[in-house]
Amino acid sequence: MIIPQSPFRKFTALSFGLLLASSAASSGAIVIQELFDAIAGDPPGTDGSLDGKGDTTTTIGLTGTWTTIGSQGIFTASNFNSGAGLPGLPSNGGVLGGVWNKTAAYDTNIYAFRPLATPIDFSRDQVLYYSFIADNSGDVAMGIGFSVGFDAETLDFVGAGLSWNNARAIDTGELDSGNAAYACYGLLDVDNGPYGVRQHEPMNSVNGAALVVVRLTISSTEPDKIDIKRYGIGDTIESDPSLVTWSVSDSVDTSITATQLLLWINGVSGNLAGELDAIRVGTTWADVTGASATNDPFTAWATGAPNNLTGADALPAADPDHDGIPNAIEFITGSSPITVNDRSKLPAGAVVSGNFEFTFHRADIANADPLPFVEYGSDLTGWTKAQDGVNGVSVVATDDFYGTGVDRVVVKIPQALANGSRLFARLNANR
Repeated sequence: MIIPQSPFRKFTALSFGLLLASSAASSGAIVIQELFDAIAGDPPGTDGSLDGKGDTTTTIGLTGTWTTIGSQGIFTASNFNSGAGLPGLPSNGGVLGGVWNKTAAYDTNIYAFRPLATPIDFSRDQVLYYSFIADNSGDVAMGIGFSVGFDAETLDFVGAGLSWNNARAIDTGELDSGNAAYACYGLLDVDNGPYGVRQHEPMNSVNGAALVVVRLTISSTEPDKIDIKRYGIGDTIESDPSLVTWSVSDSVDTSITATQLLLWINGVSGNLAGELDAIRVGTTWADVTGASATNDPFTAWATGAPNNLTGADALPAADPDHDGIPNAIEFITGSSPITVNDRSKLPAGAVVSGNFEFTFHRADIANADPLPFVEYGSDLTGWTKAQDGVNGVSVVATDDFYGTGVDRVVVKIPQALANGSRLFARLNANR
């Protein structure tokens, strides 16, 4: 949602513009899901390879069918319910089903993939969350990620998993990462592909059922961040990701466009242990965990006194006072969502010493995840996040400049970044 505010202001020979944006991503949505309900047929079903199987009643955001590589032993079943006792959302939509290990091998070229209905662009600023249920009992490794390409030599990937008993970390080569949640990325034919352990939690942290939740912070200008939280039976999920102590954190510099959901599982165990289930990908923490952000400062601001907004009027993109300024922007700037034409705190722009200076009020209550930010561009379609020290941009905040609890933030964007003699900047509420 973009609300124009004097879209063109001619400060020099160039044209400059100010806009406001309230990101639609904040409302949350499941973009990919596979709970594997009755994947092997109506319960009890007939066990068989995942290869060639397609939609179930719980499939969202996937197309085509699963392709298995290296083994037909990535098996499906419709008679088990992985993760009983784990926190979070249900493992199924009402019918049993899941994937289990019958590979009886440690071959690191064993994996499966299925095309995404909508590719994921790792060159565009965005945050994605995903979760899955896994059980690495016995001596089994498994995980979920995203990949591009159709063969091992071109298939870049990013993912997270649980490791074998005797896994070796890539950076140390030591047996120090067994039975642990881990991050992985690279090419499928290099460094053990998705079984190659990058950053990981302490050895022997898990040998059983777990809910694995991953946050991917994708940046167009900086390395992408991978944060992993593993929950066990009886654990409680935090209401907001800002409260999470992550089990694993890593980063990878990639700009792939992921076209496939990637799944891997293998290992050798006397009882053919190892299960994987309930894959969910969304745009918010609540999408993939079911946790309610009861401590969200925006919600408290909107629904509490003196604003006392309810229902649709309390949403970030709503404008209950009909002054053209969405709630999310009023929240950031410290203005009122119930006072018409409260425009004194709106962002301002000026050209100073070769820079387009975008200045906005930032209330202390809004200086928390998800953080607001300024974007700039020249055509109103392609936007670049303004980051301090990147492309000559500077971001300077002055504490309490406008009074107690309201800071001034000045973002200086070099005039040289203008394309076609035009430069726009906008405040993105990131909600």
